[in-house]
Amino acid sequence: MTYILFSHVILTRLSLTGLTANTCISASLTDTSHKRTRMEKLPYHPLAIVTKEDIQNTRLLYGVNDSKKLKESLDAVQEWCQKQDHLKDSCKYLNHTVLERLFLISKGSIEVTKQKLDKLLTSRGMMPELLLNRKNEEFEGLLNCVNYIPLPKLCRSDQSRVMITQFLTDKLDEFTLLGYFRYGFMIGEYRTNYDNTVAERYIIDMEKVNINILSKLNPIVIKKAEILCTEVIGVKIKGIHILNAPAFVDKVVFVMKQALKEKIANRILVHSTYEELHQHIPKEILPKDYGGDEEWCSELAKQWQHVLQGEEAKKIIKEFECLVSDETYRHSSKFNEEYMGARPGAAMREYDLDKPGLVDQAVDGLEEWMKKQNHFIKKDFSREYLERKIIFCKGSVERAKKKLDRNCTLKTLMPSFYETINLKTDYKDSSILLDAVLPKLTEDHYRIYLLRNIGQRFVNGMTNYFRFIILIAEYIIAHDYMKGMIIILDYTHTNLFELIKKLDVVELRQAITMLIEGYGMRIKGIHIITPSKAVETVVAIFKQVLTAKLGERIQIHSNYESLHKVVSKDVLPVEYGGNERSIAELHEQWVNILSSNEFQEYFREMRGAATNEKYRQADKLNDEYMGIAGTFRTLSFD
Repeated sequence: MTYILFSHVILTRLSLTGLTANTCISASLTDTSHKRTRMEKLPYHPLAIVTKEDIQNTRLLYGVNDSKKLKESLDAVQEWCQKQDHLKDSCKYLNHTVLERLFLISKGSIEVTKQKLDKLLTSRGMMPELLLNRKNEEFEGLLNCVNYIPLPKLCRSDQSRVMITQFLTDKLDEFTLLGYFRYGFMIGEYRTNYDNTVAERYIIDMEKVNINILSKLNPIVIKKAEILCTEVIGVKIKGIHILNAPAFVDKVVFVMKQALKEKIANRILVHSTYEELHQHIPKEILPKDYGGDEEWCSELAKQWQHVLQGEEAKKIIKEFECLVSDETYRHSSKFNEEYMGARPGAAMREYDLDKPGLVDQAVDGLEEWMKKQNHFIKKDFSREYLERKIIFCKGSVERAKKKLDRNCTLKTLMPSFYETINLKTDYKDSSILLDAVLPKLTEDHYRIYLLRNIGQRFVNGMTNYFRFIILIAEYIIAHDYMKGMIIILDYTHTNLFELIKKLDVVELRQAITMLIEGYGMRIKGIHIITPSKAVETVVAIFKQVLTAKLGERIQIHSNYESLHKVVSKDVLPVEYGGNERSIAELHEQWVNILSSNEFQEYFREMRGAATNEKYRQADKLNDEYMGIAGTFRTLSFD
């Protein structure tokens, strides 16, 4: 019966446009192929109507109105994508509708479109819980609780598509926020084959919910969905409209505002009447449920569910699953440029190195000095590497010489940190020691290293963790421009007593010496987050191995709000109230880039940048090296 009713509705809609069902299916099979180049119209879909006028108006809103130039630009982006080793497999599944959306939000810039495309394909692989491995069957329970419906017609005032969330019952045992977003993103991906709209509005009808809905609202999940929606996919959220608000709506809005950017949070509107809603969304596009002229929500929901169960929808959704980058083929240099955002200009200005020729002169001097160091095994460091050494040393060539010598010497003295490990198989504690250098610099050009330690037992010790840190340091010194590091150690969910038992003070001192003395890491502050009183013992251990100056820079925070007073939320992951991807996703990305063939080859080369001490003048191997970690014996010379 449902199928007959649905078919009748579809045929009625098609007849109004002069199309038949076969015409629609034929058009979609032709126009959604990956070689589709028809730019002036999209294949018709009765549940996501886009007219030629809508296409033109959307393009005008974003300053793109030359269809020939648009096609040439999208072809150029697709051609570029095919040449990127980490994207070329996924780009086979791209069509021009997806590319056009990215091009529009990039305001007609080919280069910005490339960046957004790379970010889209990369982020899809990093958020599988939201975007991958979806099947209609998993949503059966969810759809007993809620209707999620894109409306057929656009809101012409801002060319936005209106999405309705209508709760059907106050019994929400089968409702999960994650499942809700998975379903919403699945509809959105299917819709992109027929819809080039960039803007969206959301209506949330809360008539049938009770206060138990608050237990279903996870700010972290909301934040991840918002980042994916606005920053990755590029949706412009024009408004969030709450209808039939219960008495506790202020608590719902509070939770939402915790997770959303301020700009979007300010667009949450609670309407006491449907007439208020009509001031923002014309009633002719709204369902009859809300005083509009469109079909009832229940009928639209049935039609959408039927469409998504069809073979064409399954094929489209399956192809979207392939739109994922292969990080094992990404060039590591591009990872730093595109995701860490490092640029030399600010750092050079900080140390008066931005005058023409000054940096080249400094690097020339460092190269000349290196050639005379007989104990250096490697003398052919890249000029970019030496430039960063100088910047890390505040522009001092003499300090850079000293740090470079220390780095090479400590590799000879501490070979255990440079043993080869497979991060994906040998690093057993990678799942409980979630750490990353965060992508965004602080306003004063410091880089943040964040460790989220969720371990309860540490049976494998900490050696491989320190090896992972050394890999990060080697990568940073090869690619990054920064003033220094801010260290955040989150022990909120750590069994500190077990951690204390496993900390080897000698090994900890060696690792810190390698990072500070060998790699020249300048630490602005160390922030420890935990409510546990056992943190006093941890701090005491740290102060044994740190200089007095660094020991004074340790700060204890009992909660994230305290951390926000010294570190901007904007650069922090979602778990910490920030706008960045989750620490688990960032950690996984670092594991992938440090495991790549390109970086592993580079690391093997740099591991060999040690010293042969029999060629060093004996008086130069002074107490500076003999005192490292307090246990090294004097080297014997032939």
